[in-house]
Amino acid sequence: AILAQGALPPIAGAWQPVRGGGAAPMPTHAEVIAQNPLEAPAPWWDTICFAINGLVAFLLTACALGTVVWCCLRAIVGVERMEDRWAAGRASPPPVEKRAHAE
Repeated sequence: AILAQGALPPIAGAWQPVRGGGAAPMPTHAEVIAQNPLEAPAPWWDTICFAINGLVAFLLTACALGTVVWCCLRAIVGVERMEDRWAAGRASPPPVEKRAHAE
C-alpha cells in the first residue's frame, strides 16, 4: 500500500532534503566514517604491506613471463641451428668412401 501511494518511509541514516527545497549538506569526513568505518583511510603499515605485496606479485609475473619468452627464444635458436646443419649437410658433396685395396 505504501509503494502504491508513491511515498516510502524514510531510511534510517539517509540524508533528507532540507526544508525549502535546498540540497542536503555534505557530510563531514567524521560523519562518513561514523556511518561506515570502511571509509577510513588505511594505516600506513597496511599501505606498506600492500605496496610490498604488489611488488612481489609484479616480480613473480614478470619472472614467469620472462622465462616463457626466454624458452621460446631458445627453442627458435635451436631450430634455426638444426635447420642450418641440415642445409649444410645437403649442400656438401657426399663423403668419399675409402676402400682398402687388396693388392
